[in-house]
Amino acid sequence: MAGKDTTPMTVYDLMAMVAKRLVGRDVELRFTPAAELKAGGCVRVGADGHRVVELATDHGGAWDGDMHAFLHELAHARFHAPKFKRSDTGRPPRWREPALKTKRTILQEAQADTMARYWLKWADEHRQDIPGATDYENRLWALTHWRA
Repeated sequence: MAGKDTTPMTVYDLMAMVAKRLVGRDVELRFTPAAELKAGGCVRVGADGHRVVELATDHGGAWDGDMHAFLHELAHARFHAPKFKRSDTGRPPRWREPALKTKRTILQEAQADTMARYWLKWADEHRQDIPGATDYENRLWALTHWRA
């Protein structure tokens, strides 16, 4: 698993490749303490329109929930972020307490869950088991080849 310069790819590198493939543009990935996020992940859009996906620091790629959370946030970045309010992505996210549940947010969450399940199923159907790679890494490798 090496790039052209023979530098080994990290899981983060694979995640960044998958994010660009699934969202259709560069996405900044960050890991933030779960207590600060108050969620498994979130998507924010900077003043210049760049998308930031923040995942809770306990996201380690060890179980299916990690992959689902990652893909769920990528679905928001792809389909919903263009309508998100711009924010200062250099600061920690600020949340309303409790989170507002509107018809729009309920629909967006359902859409993101549906897309995450689709991508996960697609990854499982197209993955090749690479010796020494985890299930998480094999799914990421498969998703680097996904086409809309």
